[in-house]
Amino acid sequence: AKAAEKFTAGSQAFRKEKLDEAISYWSDSVALMPEQAEYVEALHRVRQLKERLNLLREQKDSDPVPEEE
Repeated sequence: AKAAEKFTAGSQAFRKEKLDEAISYWSDSVALMPEQAEYVEALHRVRQLKERLNLLREQKDSDPVPEEE
């Protein structure tokens, strides 16, 4: 039941776009029940999403800002 509670809390955090919080909860779920495919997949997906967002942020930060005339 503990793993399911953590998974639910992670899902709520994810819906609020709190990715680090979701990763934390879902990591706990996977640690408690590594055989639960749903938990493993959700954790994998959120980590990929976070990686993509970080890459987009880096690209945005490195793009030259057009100078105003």
